[in-house]
Amino acid sequence: MPTVTIEICSTDNCESPVRNRKRQLCNACYLRLLRNGTVEYQDDGSPKYCIIEDCDRRLSAGSGRLMCSLHYQRFRKYGNPNILKRKHERGICTISDCDSVCYSSIYCDKHYRRFKKYGDPNFLMKDGSGWVNRGYKYLWINDKSVGESRLIMEKKLGRKLKQKEVIHHKDGNTLNNNESNLELFSSQSEHARFHYEMRGSIRR
Repeated sequence: MPTVTIEICSTDNCESPVRNRKRQLCNACYLRLLRNGTVEYQDDGSPKYCIIEDCDRRLSAGSGRLMCSLHYQRFRKYGNPNILKRKHERGICTISDCDSVCYSSIYCDKHYRRFKKYGDPNFLMKDGSGWVNRGYKYLWINDKSVGESRLIMEKKLGRKLKQKEVIHHKDGNTLNNNESNLELFSSQSEHARFHYEMRGSIRR
């Protein structure tokens, strides 16, 4: 098997591998040659490390900055290189008797999560009265959220529905969970095919 020979930079006291074979220089020495006209390291007295206290990051060569990239970007964005995160002034949650700071435009974190999950920022009780989420009504049964339409269909059939079975609302109103308005499909693909055929019949 042939032996691979690694060429070493021709600069004195430099043991880095050659990157520019024409000049037999490593990458760092070649860049110094292009920038300064010589491969010798020149100390111009400028800082080599970020001037921010407790920061030991090196400065980018030739950047002309006194701060590392991290602190420089903070300075550009916030006007202060030591700031960690921009703190925006936020109002108070619009829910009555809640003095928490807004997480979204009008709700605090707690009420925003309730609104997103249950459709009602004031949802508290799991007493079976139900809530609406994305157009469907849910009930709280045995510490689990259950779709009201699935619960009614299970009572009608006298068995638990399979996970892949889908409830169809005949009038298109997903909040109308009357037994006569519900139809059961064995799978989502069968349900989708039904809607596709309906759209086709309407077009004709």
